[in-house]
Amino acid sequence: MLVTNGESKSYSDDKNAEIKDPRENLPVLIKYLLKFSDKLMPKHIPVAIKLAVSIGVMLTLIMSLLGAVIIHNQTKLIRNQITLQGSTLVQTLANSLGELITQAQMDDNKNPENANNSKFKPLDNEKLLTLNVITTRMTTSPEILGAVVYGAKGEVLASEGVTPFSKNAPFANQEKSYLDGNLKIFEWKWSHFARGDLSAMSFINPIELQNTVVGHALVTFNHDLLNRSIQNSVHSIIIATLLMILLGIILSYILGRRLTKPLYHLIDASHAIGRGNYNYRLPERRNDEIGYLMSSFNSMAQGLLQKAQVEKAFSRHVSPTIAKEIINNMDKLNIGGKHVHASVLFVDIVGFTAISESLAPEGVAKLLNEFYTNVNKISQAYDGVIDKFMGDCAMVVFGIPHEDENHVFNSIACAITIQKLMKIQNRHRESIKLFPIKFRIGVNTGEMLAGNMGSSERIQYTVVGDSVNLASRLCAVAPSDKIIIAEETYNLAGLRRKVIASSYERMRIRGVSNPVNTYVVQDLQEPYLQLSNKVIQTIMEEQEKEKATYE
Repeated sequence: MLVTNGESKSYSDDKNAEIKDPRENLPVLIKYLLKFSDKLMPKHIPVAIKLAVSIGVMLTLIMSLLGAVIIHNQTKLIRNQITLQGSTLVQTLANSLGELITQAQMDDNKNPENANNSKFKPLDNEKLLTLNVITTRMTTSPEILGAVVYGAKGEVLASEGVTPFSKNAPFANQEKSYLDGNLKIFEWKWSHFARGDLSAMSFINPIELQNTVVGHALVTFNHDLLNRSIQNSVHSIIIATLLMILLGIILSYILGRRLTKPLYHLIDASHAIGRGNYNYRLPERRNDEIGYLMSSFNSMAQGLLQKAQVEKAFSRHVSPTIAKEIINNMDKLNIGGKHVHASVLFVDIVGFTAISESLAPEGVAKLLNEFYTNVNKISQAYDGVIDKFMGDCAMVVFGIPHEDENHVFNSIACAITIQKLMKIQNRHRESIKLFPIKFRIGVNTGEMLAGNMGSSERIQYTVVGDSVNLASRLCAVAPSDKIIIAEETYNLAGLRRKVIASSYERMRIRGVSNPVNTYVVQDLQEPYLQLSNKVIQTIMEEQEKEKATYE
């Protein structure tokens, strides 16, 4: 019990509370979309497709991550290569210019007028022309947009092509900020360049002479080449990634089909088992878990086949209803029973001893088998259960093992149908010069004990009690071709409207202290008579088919 703010609330109340769908709190549009998506989703998605989609998603994530790493590393590598190439080139240019300036100074020092002046002298026109030739040659390469040589005071000694400090360029008139005697590397863009948007990378390297900065060399590279190289690498990696993903999906689907093929065999086998085909077997040609599963399935099918065979054989020794009840309750096979209200029918062949003496053993067996067959088929039509066959007598129980509110009427209707069928068969026997077979039948209803009777080594599902004994006694005293019931049975509610019977005798029956008023049953009332005739017609048609099959 939970108490909060003076109020008590039971945990059981929470459990019994209605569980609401979490979708109810969602907006109407989202709920509609979810409902629409549920309708679009197929009810069955093969495992092969699920496997292909799962592996495809996994491969997409892995390859995308791997591609991103490769693209990042490749971009970094290309950028480093271009940076190294530009740095090396501008440094080489600076060294070459340094040697040129050194040579110029050496030439000046040979002049007697300049012998005492070791300072750097301005370059003459010939040296300046040489510098212009060098810068012009450098810009002939498509990778280099421009080259500039600056003097010690930042003046331009030689220039060719585009530089970040050109007129209208992004860094125009900012040379002094970058010409500080250190290596400079920077990227820049010129959005309104004459030939369109320009992307470039510039390198500035100092020119040193005798540990003194005497100028700077600037080389500008076309950054579009870098971008193009990166784009080509990215496109190649993306195409390779997509091909790998597509190949992975195809291979995973093929693998999924191969792996799920045994599952389809198992589904077919389960359907076959469900239809009662216990002879269905799976081929055991695998040495993996699926192979073990198939082997276990075959063992299960073999067990079901044996169970079905035992059940079929068992149901031929006892009633199929009783056999099914016993098999389904194997863990409850205890000796004992329960009190039930049921009906019992005994049918006996009149004069069987004399008949058996006049026939060969094969003839007696054939006669009994025909008798048992007829009784069994008619009993099944009226939900009766064959309790036992005792020589020339059969015992049929109605209302067990499952309750049947019409068991009284069904037992009497079964007796009348047996009587009518035997009369029809006797006419046929007389037409072929065979003696007729006469029956007497006793039926009684009342309380009795139903259950497993016997010992721990051998038991039988049957009924016992005074009501059963009275049915047996009524059969024993019944005249030939008559059906005898007790007055108590005939007085049960509603039976007189269904059955035609007349008062017979007040009999003293062995084992019963008081005389028993009896009735002889003559026929069924309409429309119940039609059902009896239909049962007889069905049985005779089946017998004709069996004869045609044997012939």
